[in-house]
Amino acid sequence: LLPALMAEAYTKSSAATAGPPTGVPISKRAAVTASSTSTSTSTSTSASSINVPVFKAKPPRQHRRPSGEEVVVRAKMLEEIDAAKTAENAVDLVDELFHVYDRDGSGVLQGEEYDKVLKDLTAHILREAQERKKRLGMSFLPPEEILHQWVVDVVDPNHDGAITLEEARIGFRKAVNDVK
Repeated sequence: LLPALMAEAYTKSSAATAGPPTGVPISKRAAVTASSTSTSTSTSTSASSINVPVFKAKPPRQHRRPSGEEVVVRAKMLEEIDAAKTAENAVDLVDELFHVYDRDGSGVLQGEEYDKVLKDLTAHILREAQERKKRLGMSFLPPEEILHQWVVDVVDPNHDGAITLEEARIGFRKAVNDVK
């Protein structure tokens, strides 16, 4: 009964189109197509020539805006690195944070990942400087552009636009520990 109803709906709604209805299992489409083509047109359609729609996956967005939660998680991880009691603990935390940034799993932070690191480290240092100013009543922080360049120098010493895990282990710790 269902194939007959589907065939009737198909011939009424798509008499001008060639091909089976979508949203119907392929085996049912073959039956529907065969029955509908025999009543509506003189050509027949075999099961091997069924047009199955192909859906392509959307490409990843190039500039995905991070959620507020992602930014907070990364900021908290930088604070944990800053507060680490031992070098070994700090290295473990840096490794974990590195993998949070390394969204594509390439083992190198570059492009958008690289930009996030620079932005987050600069923001972390600025927050620490503001806290220090409140605590001590003074601040010796350079303008943000100069601070940003200092962060680049620290985390990407060879200036190749990429941060390796080894560069991160040294640079992240230096950046978060330089302002107290």
